[in-house]
Amino acid sequence: MQLDDINTKSSVNGHHQTDVTIKIEAIKEEKRLLELSITEVRAENSKLGGEIHEVNNNHAELTKELQSVQGQLVAERSRCFNLEAKITELQKLLESMQSVEDQVQALRQKKFAFDQEMEHAATAQRQSSGGVWRLFGGSEK
Repeated sequence: MQLDDINTKSSVNGHHQTDVTIKIEAIKEEKRLLELSITEVRAENSKLGGEIHEVNNNHAELTKELQSVQGQLVAERSRCFNLEAKITELQKLLESMQSVEDQVQALRQKKFAFDQEMEHAATAQRQSSGGVWRLFGGSEK
């Protein structure tokens, strides 16, 4: 049944015409409310679309920043690895230097003992030589 058919039949009976008019007005009001809801939903969709766009832009920026930080992290890990290798090398060098220092100290002690022996020998030599010279010196007088 179409709207024109309803209007034709309602003209026969005045009572039916008011019912149909009320129904038409109710349908028009429902249509207006639905159109208003559609407008609100479209506005909300547009707003959400803008927010999604903003979130996607933020995500893209954060992804770039994350990749940059990851690159820096890789570089720092490499640097740390190199520093750890240098530290290990320096620790070995330090250990060998301690060994060399111990050897130098032992040689100093040997040299000191040798110098003392030489000094004692020289002193003994002078004392024994001086005694002979005294003999010669004493016989001349």
